[in-house]
Amino acid sequence: MNKIIPLASIVFLTFNNSCLFEPDEKEYIQGPFCVDSVKVTQIEDRNVTFECIGWTGDPCWEHDHTEIDCQNIDYFVQIFIKRDKSLICPQVISKMTIPVSITVGQDTSYTFHFWQTDSTSLDTTITFGSSN
Repeated sequence: MNKIIPLASIVFLTFNNSCLFEPDEKEYIQGPFCVDSVKVTQIEDRNVTFECIGWTGDPCWEHDHTEIDCQNIDYFVQIFIKRDKSLICPQVISKMTIPVSITVGQDTSYTFHFWQTDSTSLDTTITFGSSN
């Protein structure tokens, strides 16, 4: 019986300490953000800043990254959000606002397309430069 207690203690301490060395990396759910509305918050020279507003199913979502694809005078903007899988959040619709800044190449009109679904986007056109 005396041999079982030290052996059980060693096994318990080894198993218990192994939990201390788990990686800090979190697992995320990631997906595209549906932009419901866009507000221009600043235009300076050839730089424009948008405020992109949309909704999520809970308040635990956060901005992950933004992809901007320029094709001539069209800018296609797709925002991605992420959520830590381990978080427990209330299931309540939450408003999310994400800023997006874009610098254009020259003075002309540009159309900005903000992703909503794979087949729709929210579009706005802005003219840069002075008009004579």
